[in-house]
Amino acid sequence: MSTNTSSSSSSNGGLATTGGGQLITAVPKELRLKVSQMIAGIQAVVPDGSSVAVGGTVLAKADLVNGLMQISAAYQGSTRG
Repeated sequence: MSTNTSSSSSSNGGLATTGGGQLITAVPKELRLKVSQMIAGIQAVVPDGSSVAVGGTVLAKADLVNGLMQISAAYQGSTRG
């Protein structure tokens, strides 16, 4: 049985791999800002009750905003930047 013990990470935050798995590390402020801007833009431009095609999947506006808010919340405590 072989075990992979290598690890790597990006110098600007993001995903690091360890033993074939991925770990979330600190996220740059720019990413958090971009996600916040995406949420604000979707809320301002897309009418309530509408659906949006994302990567070939159709999502309700509310589901898309909620998904982005979950991403934003996951990185809220990150201080890298």
